[in-house]
Amino acid sequence: MPTQAQIESLLESLLEQKAALIRSIEDKTQQINNLYADENPGDESDRIEARSVDFKETTIITSQQDRLLQINDAIERINNKTYGICEMCDETIPIARLKAKPFAKYCINCRQHYENQNTQQGSQNEY
Repeated sequence: MPTQAQIESLLESLLEQKAALIRSIEDKTQQINNLYADENPGDESDRIEARSVDFKETTIITSQQDRLLQINDAIERINNKTYGICEMCDETIPIARLKAKPFAKYCINCRQHYENQNTQQGSQNEY
């Protein structure tokens, strides 16, 4: 089990990541809004380029929102004193894994099992 000092360090990292993600999501949302604020959208190629940028930025925002949910979940687990415990096998998640992925929900073995199951089903978005 991680020590209290390690958990505090990981919490600090999670909070920093959360703040950075929120800023990035806000910036990208503003960029998308600015694409459509122009009264003179230009010719067809300008509109196509704007839609392409919109799609790319929206995809990035969606990914960042997913990561933000994972970070918020990890912060909640810290507050509930369940952080660092695998949600599948209830074993302690090694500190090295938590340092690499502070929002990890599963130990390495359970994560591999989870990936194998979801590879067959075509979905992988849990850590």
